[in-house]
Amino acid sequence: MTTDYEYHQNKKPEKTYISKSLSFKSQEGRKIRIASKVLDSPETHSFVLENGEHVIWVTEGGRQEIVAKFYEDTRGIFTESITFCEGYAHEQNNRTLSHLR
Repeated sequence: MTTDYEYHQNKKPEKTYISKSLSFKSQEGRKIRIASKVLDSPETHSFVLENGEHVIWVTEGGRQEIVAKFYEDTRGIFTESITFCEGYAHEQNNRTLSHLR
């Protein structure tokens, strides 16, 4: 069976992946889809607040994945997340941004 890490690493950067239509018992009649895209970057930029000063960190790049979960009927996004896989480690450094619209 493929692990989450292997699935993530096997995705192709030139493709955007969109799930089949999904529904939940708590919201009958309302369907969602999940879209994802991987990006391979030579370097990564992070905006941080360090000692009261805004600083841009430039670090070695890696594979990043952007995931959006959205409703089919309104196309309103209800969750966005960005996953950073640093180097060749089998660990993921997850930074998630979530909001409801």
